[in-house]
Amino acid sequence: MGLAIYDAQGVKRFEKMYGTFAADQRVAIASSSKMVAGLTILRLVDQGFLSMDSTTGSVLGWTGPQAAITLEQLLSFTSGHGEGWALYAERLMRELGHFGDDGNLLGLLDSQLFRTARVILDIGMHLQLEIPAGAGFHDGERWTPELGLEFLLTRTLTTEPFAGDEIDRYLGWPGQAPAYKLGEQTWLRGRADAEARHGARFDLKAFHTNALLQGSMGLDPLVDMLATL
Repeated sequence: MGLAIYDAQGVKRFEKMYGTFAADQRVAIASSSKMVAGLTILRLVDQGFLSMDSTTGSVLGWTGPQAAITLEQLLSFTSGHGEGWALYAERLMRELGHFGDDGNLLGLLDSQLFRTARVILDIGMHLQLEIPAGAGFHDGERWTPELGLEFLLTRTLTTEPFAGDEIDRYLGWPGQAPAYKLGEQTWLRGRADAEARHGARFDLKAFHTNALLQGSMGLDPLVDMLATL
């Protein structure tokens, strides 16, 4: 059995043989990545965002305002967009009253402290920048992995084994830490601008729903898209 997905113009965007659809619309797929893709598609069918031929199992097309989304947006993940949303959502949970005690808030602040340190180390180590005078940490020296490890151990609440793994991670994934912080700021600014545009008519739930229905994208397209909501 296969899945075929067409865009709003009727052009086939994707076709793949996955296995078979069972009666309960679960799909038997060999690899985990294909399983995620298949179940994501089925979830969108269940929610009415995609139409599917129940006889052949072919996905016929998008329905509603998300008809312009490409398959690439549906199944891709952009760190600035997705992880930026995750950091924004942490703040949102506090705003909505879901942090029931001070321990939850402490966890949020601890995570924010650690992520701030990550941004400093990502940029500093990859560009081999000089630590500014007055920083109170090896002033005038250039960032190295060794200094990065010391920085995490003395400026954040973490253990040495974890900090060591994190340094290795940053060295192998340049730009990831700044990307998600920039993503968070993009979501925050986009919402603030939408609130200013709509005033008392601003609908937070509709803003989130319409933004997330557009799928994954880079930060410049995200800025442009949020400006339309």
